[in-house]
Amino acid sequence: MFDVYKLTPTSDTSYEYNDEDRLQVSGPVRVYEIDQTGAVDEDGYPLVIEKVIDASELENYDDEFPEYLKGCSVTLTEPGDYYVVLRIEAISGQASAIVRVTGEATQPENPAETAEPELPVSVSALPTNSKVLVNGKEVSFDAYNINGNNYFKLRDLATVVSGTEKQFEVEWDNEKNAINLVSDKPYTVAGGEMSVGDGKEKTGNLNTAKIYKDGEEVELTAYNINNNNYFKLRDIAQAFNIGITWDNLTMTIGIDTAIDYIAE
Repeated sequence: MFDVYKLTPTSDTSYEYNDEDRLQVSGPVRVYEIDQTGAVDEDGYPLVIEKVIDASELENYDDEFPEYLKGCSVTLTEPGDYYVVLRIEAISGQASAIVRVTGEATQPENPAETAEPELPVSVSALPTNSKVLVNGKEVSFDAYNINGNNYFKLRDLATVVSGTEKQFEVEWDNEKNAINLVSDKPYTVAGGEMSVGDGKEKTGNLNTAKIYKDGEEVELTAYNINNNNYFKLRDIAQAFNIGITWDNLTMTIGIDTAIDYIAE
């Protein structure tokens, strides 16, 4: 929850700024809006829907205090002084700073080569129709194809490899808002694993929780679909050295804990 303003000097010791001087934030933002269907909650109040959008879409929402999520940033491209303020903590006057940028204003010669492409905040998730074999046995998954990659429910993958040499546990750390993956530990059933989907297209929202594997933070792409986290199959396979095969003739995905992971 932060804002950055370009300051205009009024003297050697003072500045001024207004809302027009606030810089554009880029990245995923969480907003809340009233359900347009007129639905109400159990107390009779209008139902509020949580959405994750790109910051560039904020002008379309009536949310005075959007929540900036992991990955949000502000780029300072011009020399000058900038006022950075954290909204909530700044109430006590202890969470603000002035940043001075010196030198000439510059832009990267080729931004595509100097910055990693931003992942879409919201995506279309199409049901995966491929057959899936786990150690040679056919298993049904509620899996989705997102931008050409297969995404499987994290807890489903942990379920099917539990008891093998590639097993891993999935834990949720509410205090850190983090997912913990623990190698070589049997999976603890949480409920809802291996449930069958309805075969319809879904919308996936980019996962914003931190992810740790054996205590170390890792960067894994995941999307939340119907309150479940779906991870790219090959990312989890690589993390736990699980073999992945593809039979183009029969359109079959193989998950094999007896072989090593081989990158595409």
